[in-house]
Amino acid sequence: MSLTVWAAWVCLAAAAAGSVLAILQLRGGGKPPVPWPVGAAHGLAGATGVALLVLAMQRPGPPAPTGVGGFRVAAAGVLGLAVVAGLVILAVRLRRGRYGSGVVGVHATLALTGLAILAARLLAG
Repeated sequence: MSLTVWAAWVCLAAAAAGSVLAILQLRGGGKPPVPWPVGAAHGLAGATGVALLVLAMQRPGPPAPTGVGGFRVAAAGVLGLAVVAGLVILAVRLRRGRYGSGVVGVHATLALTGLAILAARLLAG
């Protein structure tokens, strides 16, 4: 299995965990119901997936089908922004204990967009 595929699986696992965290956060309405180390573990998984994707881009791979040559770079960029948004969530959580649903929405949107781009690259061949 290629490093890009491993990166996709790790990012997908982080997204699944993040979905559970987001649902719990939105239902909680106030102070987050999940201890911050759980969110940090989700973030570590996401950052590991992005790091694997960056490592995969350092190695020569099979030629990309026409039209999707830059998708790994685009996915890494968008997923990197999702990691930054996740760090903002963690910083706000550690400082104030509360954060708005908007920042969670931005983080989730970036992460899912990056995953969709990566999936498109992998499914294209």
